Amino acid sequence: MLYINDITNSSSILHFILFADDTNLFYCNKSMEELNRILNDDLQSVVAWINANNLTLNIDKTNVIVFKSINKSNPTISVEINGNIINILHNTKFLGVYLDANGMFMSVTFLRKSLKILEYCIN
Repeated sequence: MLYINDITNSSSILHFILFADDTNLFYCNKSMEELNRILNDDLQSVVAWINANNLTLNIDKTNVIVFKSINKSNPTISVEINGNIINILHNTKFLGVYLDANGMFMSVTFLRKSLKILEYCIN
């Protein structure tokens, strides 16, 4: 069995949320330039931890979402890991709840889907 709980020690800046086989990293900064720089720099420490523990990071399943207030323009950032540019998403599923970049819950869509599955199971 492999324990990855100490991945949180790979960065003192990023905030980690570990759940089952998902690892989520969070970082806040009002300056997009500083956010971009710090995120790229600190991700290198996380990647070093992954490599030191003989693990692999699935770049295809690695994404970034920048949460912002609804009245702000879309930020321009570029996140790279080992020379691979990471996809920037506008919405994501986090612990079963759909979120968009404006921090709005999109649980209605999730609820409809769940209710359809439940209806199918009951019938």
